[in-house]
Amino acid sequence: MNTEARARRRRWPWVAGAVLLGLAVLIGLGEAAGWPFLGKPAERWLAKTLERRVQFGDERGDGLRVRFLGSLRLRAPTLELGAPRWSADAYMARAQDVFVRLRYRDLFAVRQGERMRVDALEASTLDLKLERRNDGTASWQFGAPKPPSGDRPDLPTFGRLLVREGRLSYVDAPLELALQGRATLSDSSAQAAAGASAPSAATSASAPGTAASAPPVGLRLDATGRQRDTEFSLRLDSGSLLPLFDDSGTTPPVDVHIDAHSGASRLRFAGTARDALRLDRLAGRFDVSGPSLSRLGDVLGVTLPTTERFALNGRLRKEAATWSVLVDDAEVGQSRLRGAFRYEGERRPRPLLAGRLGGAQLRLADLAPAVGAPVEGIAPPPRKGRTLPDREFDIPSLRRMDANVLVDIASVDLGSAFGEPMRPLRTHLRLDDGFLQLTDLDVRTSQGRVQGLVTLDSRPAQPLWRARLGWADIALERFLRQERTDGKPPYIAGRLAGRADLRGAGRSTAAMLASLDGEAVTRLHRGRVSHLVVELAGIDLAESLGLFLKGDEPLPVQCGVGQFVVQNGVARPRVLVVDTPDSTIWVDGQVSLRQEQLDLRATVAPKDMSPLALRTPLHVRGTFSEPAVSLEKGPLVRKLAAAGLLAALSPLAALLPGIDTGAQAPNDGGESGCERLIQLAGAPPAPNRIR
Repeated sequence: MNTEARARRRRWPWVAGAVLLGLAVLIGLGEAAGWPFLGKPAERWLAKTLERRVQFGDERGDGLRVRFLGSLRLRAPTLELGAPRWSADAYMARAQDVFVRLRYRDLFAVRQGERMRVDALEASTLDLKLERRNDGTASWQFGAPKPPSGDRPDLPTFGRLLVREGRLSYVDAPLELALQGRATLSDSSAQAAAGASAPSAATSASAPGTAASAPPVGLRLDATGRQRDTEFSLRLDSGSLLPLFDDSGTTPPVDVHIDAHSGASRLRFAGTARDALRLDRLAGRFDVSGPSLSRLGDVLGVTLPTTERFALNGRLRKEAATWSVLVDDAEVGQSRLRGAFRYEGERRPRPLLAGRLGGAQLRLADLAPAVGAPVEGIAPPPRKGRTLPDREFDIPSLRRMDANVLVDIASVDLGSAFGEPMRPLRTHLRLDDGFLQLTDLDVRTSQGRVQGLVTLDSRPAQPLWRARLGWADIALERFLRQERTDGKPPYIAGRLAGRADLRGAGRSTAAMLASLDGEAVTRLHRGRVSHLVVELAGIDLAESLGLFLKGDEPLPVQCGVGQFVVQNGVARPRVLVVDTPDSTIWVDGQVSLRQEQLDLRATVAPKDMSPLALRTPLHVRGTFSEPAVSLEKGPLVRKLAAAGLLAALSPLAALLPGIDTGAQAPNDGGESGCERLIQLAGAPPAPNRIR
C-alpha cells in the first residue's frame, strides 16, 4: 500500500505537468487560431463593459479573431460601435479591415468613468460620428457618467491609430462647432513615382507595426465646418505614413504643412511633427492673419485683446502641452511689434501665458477696440447720441488663463492730437484668476514721465477698474500738437505735473466712466500762454485787433492749476485757474461722464484797461458729440443796451460801456500768490510737486 501511494505521488507531477502542457498547447492553438468560437462572447463582454452596442463582422461573427494574452486583441473585417441612446446617429464608429488592441487596465478605467484609451486601432477605412451636448455629455464617453471638465472636449486617446481613409463628423454644442472632415493617404515615394503601388489596406491591417517599413506615403486631411457664425476650412499635409496618433514617442518627425481659413482669418504652417493630428513635438514657421487678435484667441483658447486687423509671422515649438512662440514680426493695424512667449496648458489651475512683448511702434488706436472703440465687423459703434464706447468687454475671457508678460515698446503713438509719442513704454502685465494688473508702469514723453498702476478686477459681478498715475515735467509745447504758421509761439507751453487716483465699476468703458470716483490734480510750471487766446477769451476786441496786427506774443503763466473731484461719474473742478500778468481766467461747472454732458463756464478778470471790451462769461454746453460754445447773454445785453442809449446822445459816448479799467487780482506772481488764488476759489492748496 505504501508502495502504491508512493507511486501515485510520483505520478502526480507528471500528470499535472501533462495537464498544464495540454492547457498551454490548447491556449497556444487558441491564440494562434484567434479563438473563433469565443469571438461573440468577447463581443458581448465588450458591449457590457462599454455600455454600448459592439459588433465585429456579420451577425454570425465570421472572420472575427480574438486574443487574450497580455491584452485584448481583436481582428475583423468590420467593426461597428453604436451611438448612445440620446443620439440620432445610427452608430458612433464604423471601420473595415480592423485590428484593435485594448489594455485591460484601460478597460477597467473606462468602467470607472475615465477617458477612453485605445492602445492600437488599424483599419482600411474609419468613419466617426462624434457629438457633445450642452450638458457636457458626449458620444465617446463610456461607463459611469462624469461631470464636464471644461470647455475643451476630452476626446478618446490612441497609442496608435493607422487609417488609410478616414471620415469624421463632429458636432460640439458648447463650442457651437460643426465639422466634416476626410483624411486620406496617398503614395508620394520615389517608388510610387516609378509606378510602385502603395501598401494595401489589408497588409496594413494584418501586420500591425509593419507600416514603418512600407513605402512612405503622404497624409492629407481636409475639413470644413462652422463655429458660431464663421465658416472655416482646414488642410493638413504630412510627408510620410505615420500613425495618426502615437503616444509612444518612438516615431520619427515628419514634414507637416497646414493651411487653415476661418472667415477673414488665415493660418499657414510649415515644419515637422511626430504626431500629425495632435501636432505633438511640432516645430516650424507660421504666419497668421485676421480681423482681430481676439478672434485668434477664441480659436486657440487664449485671452487676446480686440484689435485692428493683424498679421503675425515667426517660429513655434510644441512639446506636450507647452507651446513656445517667437514672433519675429507682428503688424496690428499700423503697429509693429515682436515678442517671445511660452504657453503652458497643463499642470496648473489655469493655463499660463508668459514672455516678453516689444517692438518699434504701438499705435494706441490699434488697441482702441479693446476698450470698446468701434471697428467694422468687430466692434459696433456706441448707441446713437453717445460717444463713449458702450460695448461690453469680454470679461469671461479674463478668467480663461493667467499671464505674466513684460512689456517694453520703443514708441507709442497717442494719436493726431499729440505732438510727440511716448518713448519708451515699459510695464509688467499680470493676469491672475481674472485680476489684471499693469504694474511698474513707466512712460517717457516730451521730456517728462508718467508712472503708476492700472488694475481691472473681473471677478465681481460689476468688474472694478482703478488707475493711480503720476506725471511730471511734461513739456506741453511738445506734447500737444500746436501747429502755427509764421513762427508764432505755441498757444500754451510749460512743464505739466500732476497725479490722479480714479476708480470705477462696470462691464464697458461707458459704464466704468459713468460710475467713476476719485480726484485728480495738475499744475503748470514755468508756463506760457498765447496773449491772443487770453484776449479772445475775454472778448477784448481792441487788444485782440492789436495783436492780430502786430503779432501774437506769449504771456507768462504766474499760476496754472486744476483740481478736480469726481463723484458717481460727474467731474467738477474745485479750482481751475490760469493767471497771467494780463488777465486771470477762472473755470467752474461740471462734466457728466454718465450723461455725456458738458456744462462749463469760463470767466476772465482783466488786469489792464481796454477801450473796447465786451467782458462776459463763456459757456461750453451740450453733449460730447455736439458741444456748443456761447456767451452769457445777461452782461452782454446790458452793455449793448447801455451803448445804444448813449449812442442817442453822442456816437463817441457809445464806447463808454466797452471801456474796462481792469482790476488787479490777488497774485504777486509767486507761489504765495498762486496759493491765494486757490484759496479764493475755495479749494485746498495744490502741491508744488506731484509724486
